[in-house]
Amino acid sequence: MRKVIPSPAGGQVSVFTSDPLTEAIRREVGAVIEQIVAEEMLTKLDAGPYARTKQRQGYRNGSEARTLVTSLGPVTIQKPRARVWNGEAEEEFRSDLLPRYGRRTRALDDAILSMYLGGVNTRKFKKI
Repeated sequence: MRKVIPSPAGGQVSVFTSDPLTEAIRREVGAVIEQIVAEEMLTKLDAGPYARTKQRQGYRNGSEARTLVTSLGPVTIQKPRARVWNGEAEEEFRSDLLPRYGRRTRALDDAILSMYLGGVNTRKFKKI
């Protein structure tokens, strides 16, 4: 979607903004990622929230906001935290879906790498 805004130097500038459909898809992608990570935690803990069971493998410990950059743009999700027991040791829950320090999807990393190998300069890269 193209939007025309006034320029500080006078005149008008045309800029691209995201359309409502893209924003709705981005919100839904965030909700699906949160749901998948919550189900992953449920299987690792062997107990639901507030459940008192003998097979429990740890305890939930709140959540933290995390921004993940996807091909649709940045998506902010709430990543759950937990303490998981492995034998006699206790460790932090780590999702198999979301890498520990990963902030971009693999598809986005591949796109950046292919643009770099294709010779796209930084000026053109900023436009993309």
